[in-house]
Amino acid sequence: MSAGNFVILCGLRTFMEYKYDREKKEYIIDFIWGIGAIVLFVGILFSSINTTSFAEVANDITSLNPNSIKQVEIRNNAWNEEAKNVWDKIIEKRNIIIEDRQLINRLFVELSTMEFRKSTDFNSNLDNYYYLHFQNSDARTITIYDKYISLDSDYYKIVGENRLYKLLDSHDLDWDYPGESKE
Repeated sequence: MSAGNFVILCGLRTFMEYKYDREKKEYIIDFIWGIGAIVLFVGILFSSINTTSFAEVANDITSLNPNSIKQVEIRNNAWNEEAKNVWDKIIEKRNIIIEDRQLINRLFVELSTMEFRKSTDFNSNLDNYYYLHFQNSDARTITIYDKYISLDSDYYKIVGENRLYKLLDSHDLDWDYPGESKE
């Protein structure tokens, strides 16, 4: 909106200076500012609309092939703002190690259906997020937030529904809870 207003303001100012004060030729400067604002506006618009897929982002990550994954360790974490020590800021709520091929393939199906765009701001719910660690010859991690995904320390805002987050949040998995003893 502000870029559009700036373009209109530069356009009106250019027109008025051209029509009523042509001798000073200051209208040329306002015209150049207006063209620059249009270019900036179109660039920002294009970068904010452009989406990508998991396949495009993970194209160079050859180790994220579902057939080569031996197991997936998933930790459900939360962030503790009140903690004084850095090590105490992450609270592990529950965890699981998945070796079932069907479930690993389902995780990858959900990842492949996602669309997202590169994000410089990170504004997500840190009360509940999932840390996926893929075990194979080259271990990789992906962090799934409610509205974001982190791949190789790059953040992407998820466009549309985050079905993987919902799958992990609602799927009846055999979670291990820290502090509980297994019988």
